[in-house]
Amino acid sequence: MTSPSSILVTGGNSHTLKLRVETAGYQGATFAADDFYLIVTSGPDGAAVCNPTPAPTPSCFAAPSANLVKNPGFNYDPAFETSMAYWSVTQGSAYSTNSWVWDYAGYPSGNGFLGYTVREDAGKVDSTQYLRQDNIDIPQGAVLDFSVYFNPQRTGNTADKPFSVTLKFDDQVVRSSTPTVSNTWVVFGSTPSAPRLSATGSGPHSLLLEVRTGGVENADIYFADDFSIKVLAGPNGQRICYTP
Repeated sequence: MTSPSSILVTGGNSHTLKLRVETAGYQGATFAADDFYLIVTSGPDGAAVCNPTPAPTPSCFAAPSANLVKNPGFNYDPAFETSMAYWSVTQGSAYSTNSWVWDYAGYPSGNGFLGYTVREDAGKVDSTQYLRQDNIDIPQGAVLDFSVYFNPQRTGNTADKPFSVTLKFDDQVVRSSTPTVSNTWVVFGSTPSAPRLSATGSGPHSLLLEVRTGGVENADIYFADDFSIKVLAGPNGQRICYTP
C-alpha cells in the first residue's frame, strides 16, 4: 500500500515524520513499512522546482507467495500414478517397505505418510527413515519458513528405545527434537527463537525429514503431512513483492 499526500511546509527548517499504528486484540505480525520518502514538488507560491526528484521505485525481493513444496499433502497424481509424486523414501532395516502414503495418516484426515516397523527383533533395530523432496526451486537469498504436520505414534526416548525427528533443508538442521507426546498433531519446523535459514546458491534445493526409532517392533511410528516452505523476506530482511 502507498499513501502519497501533499502538504505545505511551515515553521522553519527542522521537521519530524511519524507513522502511528494502533492495534488491539491480535497476536502476531501486524504491519510492515518501508521506503519512506519526502519529495519537494514546488516552492513558495507554487514556484517550480529547478531539479525535480522523481519518486523512487520501491525496492523489493521478487518471490512466489505459494508453498514451494510440490505435492505437500501426498495427493494422488494421475500423471505419475502415485501419491508419492516428487517424494522419495529410504530407510533402515527396522522400517517396513510398506511405509508409504495411507488414507488415514493425514492432517486432520485423508492422505499422509506413515512410517512403521516390521515384526519381531528385526523391527527393534535402531533405524532411521528419510523422507525427502529434491529439486525445489527457491530464489537465491530468500529467508524461509519451514513446517510439517507431525504426529508421533510411539512414545518415549531412551537408550534402548531411541526416538527422534529432524527436519533439514539442504542438510542444514531446521529443527531436531525427541517427541514427548503421542497420537497428537504438532506443527514441527521453524521456531521464533532459532535463526531463519536462507536459500544459498542457485539450487535446486532439498527438504528432508529424518525419523529415528529403535526397540519398538510391528508398530506405527509416525504420521507426516502438509510440508511447507514459504518465503518470508529477501536478503537482510528485504521486503517481498510476491509473484504468482
